[in-house]
Amino acid sequence: MKVTLISLLLITLAACVSPPVAEPASKGGSLTQPVSVAVHGPGVPLELHWFRNSAERRAIDAEIYAQATWSVQTHAQGLAPNSWAVILDIDETILDNSEYQARLALTGQPYSPATWAAWVHDRKAVALPGAAAFVHAVRSDFHGRVVLVTNRSLADCPDTETNLHDQGIEYDAILCAPNGPDGRPVSDKNPRFALVKGGALPSLGSLNVIAYVGDNIQDFPGLSQANSGDSSHFGQDFFVLPNPMYGSWVGNIYR
Repeated sequence: MKVTLISLLLITLAACVSPPVAEPASKGGSLTQPVSVAVHGPGVPLELHWFRNSAERRAIDAEIYAQATWSVQTHAQGLAPNSWAVILDIDETILDNSEYQARLALTGQPYSPATWAAWVHDRKAVALPGAAAFVHAVRSDFHGRVVLVTNRSLADCPDTETNLHDQGIEYDAILCAPNGPDGRPVSDKNPRFALVKGGALPSLGSLNVIAYVGDNIQDFPGLSQANSGDSSHFGQDFFVLPNPMYGSWVGNIYR
């Protein structure tokens, strides 16, 4: 039911005609949203306005994290402490970057690697509702591991970790996007998912991954816009947060 609700909200928003919101390179979670930039006005995309200012978005985030907490607690019963893990994305899953999008919209700037790098360096992204409580419960209450798999670049990792710590986000490992042969970050997360399960992370050993949390279909193993997988996983071990601002869905054909 939760997935159906989110899907209906995204379809409704996608049908609105508004200027596009820039997609960060990294994309190839209190109930209070950031208020340092006003986003109600001409030229502000409706999807950005909804993400930053709607009560519904904050409620959905809290709802999804509450469901994920219950599910992880259930599936972790009987598992040895620290033998299992939850994998989460960062952008628009743990950290809210909508203020960056608002700055671009209000100044008429397009996305650029330079403005994104400056935003990451500012370390001003706030945690989405329910994110900090969820990872705390996984580690301290249920005795599992938290691994963050993000498409932020290796160069952005230090500032990202500082931002996460400032927001009270606990985790055991973070895997930023490695550089490919062309020197650009590799966005495919599946090899990094395999590293987590295969015991390649120092001091963690092989981990049984019992849940994934993200805002993009590609935050889940083997899935894509063309292959959304078995829907029975969603709400059980896959948990999707709404992101109408950007994502791999942007390239889909409108019908």
